[in-house]
Amino acid sequence: MRANGASFEASLIHGLKGTGLKGLVAHIGCTGGALRFAGEHGGEFAVQARDVRRLRLARVNGQYGTFYEARLWRSDGSKPLLILPDVEEGGYAEVMRAFAAEITAIGGMSRIERGESPLNALLLLGLTGGSMGLLSLFLAAMAFLWQSAAFALAAGMATLATLFLTKRLLLQIWPRPIRQIADLDRELP
Repeated sequence: MRANGASFEASLIHGLKGTGLKGLVAHIGCTGGALRFAGEHGGEFAVQARDVRRLRLARVNGQYGTFYEARLWRSDGSKPLLILPDVEEGGYAEVMRAFAAEITAIGGMSRIERGESPLNALLLLGLTGGSMGLLSLFLAAMAFLWQSAAFALAAGMATLATLFLTKRLLLQIWPRPIRQIADLDRELP
């Protein structure tokens, strides 16, 4: 269960629950070209690198801190696996780098992505872009009604800030293929 001595733990949730693993925690490592899972109270399974349709790694910065997630889609069309690692235990970055290297070794770099999800990106875009857009419209209306240069300037600045923030958020969150293995470092602890 070790990739150069590394392994990590993840909660048995979502797609990991129906895999035959027992307990509340899975121990995960990378050996022999496969990501191997073992339940704390029994059950094991492995996902071979050649059987990965897509692997997406993400660093999620939220209100309560930073957490990491890996989503793994298998070629057989089964339910995607959501892996939420306990990064305090260590090993997650090393195991995921080793597994990504296995996927890349068989010509699969295009199957490795970074970023969260399109839905998260669109929701965040709607919330931030929508509120900033309304502020820009309000300031533009005030500038028009009062013929105020200060409101016009504020409306222009709010619009520019909205465009900048929207672009930055989309680039950070929208899933996209990695160009090189080093791109993973942005999504790993």
